[in-house]
Amino acid sequence: MLTPANIFATKVCDGSEMSTKEFEIEEEVQYASDSVWAFAYSIKAMHEDLCAGVPGVCSMMKPVNGTTLLSYLKKASFNGITGKNFKFNTNGYGPAQFEILQAKQETPGKYKWLYVDNFKKRALNSLYEDFCYQKNKHSHNVCNVPCKEGQMKKYDDIKCCWQCISCQKLQIVENETACVNCPFGYFPKGNYTHCEFNSFVYFYTVPKFPIMPILAIGMFLTTIVLMILVCFRDTPVMKAARASLGHALFGSFFESTEEDIFPIVLVKKTKIKEIITFEDYNYEPKYERLVKSSNYSVSWEGGIC
Repeated sequence: MLTPANIFATKVCDGSEMSTKEFEIEEEVQYASDSVWAFAYSIKAMHEDLCAGVPGVCSMMKPVNGTTLLSYLKKASFNGITGKNFKFNTNGYGPAQFEILQAKQETPGKYKWLYVDNFKKRALNSLYEDFCYQKNKHSHNVCNVPCKEGQMKKYDDIKCCWQCISCQKLQIVENETACVNCPFGYFPKGNYTHCEFNSFVYFYTVPKFPIMPILAIGMFLTTIVLMILVCFRDTPVMKAARASLGHALFGSFFESTEEDIFPIVLVKKTKIKEIITFEDYNYEPKYERLVKSSNYSVSWEGGIC
């Protein structure tokens, strides 16, 4: 077709031309061609109605009204380069024409695309006899699987496909694409939909089974030494060693051992992470007793300590 843009052309194709065997037209070319032809036929129909046969762009089309052109586009109908009729549906989309393929295993570990059917005019022509499908069931969709509770959507390049990402332990789902942290002292509730304050503490016994035998041996030996110290407390050697400090020192050893045996109280998710035990142990007096016992000197006067 001659237009003002290609009026310089000297050779007109008559339709009998053939392409070489190696040349293969891209399937997407027909869609580009249909788009151009749709505008051409729409503008032609609008020109006939508005310009009454006057050549060129008349005053009624200066400028071209987009809403008017859109109404003509929706009514455009023609046969494209493939010989198939083209027209827009009620939603403004062109005709759906595509091939349906299925991955088929030819040999173990080797697959190929198998032609199944050609979808045209909202109908299938004829299913390929080797096409595998489940009756009365839709195939499993791996592109937009519904996310579970406590998960957000991470969209791919297209809005119809996403990945489900789990929120962290102390987060809730703010919307379908974002997770947010709960404030300090708050915890996820209601299927990760809101945060709820929880001031309670909970008890649990720390699993220290590997060190329990060592603690038992230490307590046993400490008891024996303490019994010896008590039995010989009136001897000059024990008096010189200040047995009172020794008793307190061994008592401190027992307290330290009990600290490892008692269960622990944990305060969940606070700004200052603490481990609180039943007693507030202060190791400074214990070490003070040890230093005094080691550095104590005795002066003998008349054989009396």
